[in-house]
Amino acid sequence: MALPELLKPFFWDVDFGELRLEEHRDLIISRIAEHGTDEAVRWLKATYGDAEIAGALESRRAQLSPRTLALWRLWLKKPEDWCAKTPSRPLKGVFWRG
Repeated sequence: MALPELLKPFFWDVDFGELRLEEHRDLIISRIAEHGTDEAVRWLKATYGDAEIAGALESRRAQLSPRTLALWRLWLKKPEDWCAKTPSRPLKGVFWRG
């Protein structure tokens, strides 16, 4: 199923005509969650359920801003530590001596 034209501006870097609802679910959801207009977010919520939106945002949390994650956490009624970002490389020791 093709995406509606109202979403095209959010996918300027990919072939919009090739995007499919299920196959590219995480990309579509994360892009609309991060950059979408009111109309795009209404489409998103009508097309995917809260569980699908939450799953996609969890899998792409590294690419999403803290503000976006905080907003969607409230909308999806998730706990405060939902989608907490973890450092990509934990510190292993002290780099200096004092």
